[in-house]
Amino acid sequence: MRLDDFWSLKLCRPTKEQLLRRCKYLIRKDKFQEISARNPLEALTYLQRDLAATVNHKDPAETKEFQLLASTLFSKTYDLPDHLSTVKNSDGFEHYTTRTLLFDTLVSYFPEDMAQPKGNLVDLITF
Repeated sequence: MRLDDFWSLKLCRPTKEQLLRRCKYLIRKDKFQEISARNPLEALTYLQRDLAATVNHKDPAETKEFQLLASTLFSKTYDLPDHLSTVKNSDGFEHYTTRTLLFDTLVSYFPEDMAQPKGNLVDLITF
């Protein structure tokens, strides 16, 4: 008898409510990080009141991530991917890179026909 024959794979599609909750969580988390950069006391209130309402406290990974968010009140650094770290922000767009990251994350939850094309639009133009 081979023991490796007794495995199974079960794929579960998230419900609309789970997707909505996750998207709200990501948006509120980004807003919390923006608030924490300018007003830590307001950010703490936002964390306790608004962001906590969107966290799935039954998921240990999400709960741990939520608990670690309080540490952003004491640090001012963000981990940005290489392609966004070279973008220079002008005075009116101080949160451009973090909002671009948020947008890219949210787009991954939508079907491809409802999102922006993944490739470069210039490549689609024929000369």
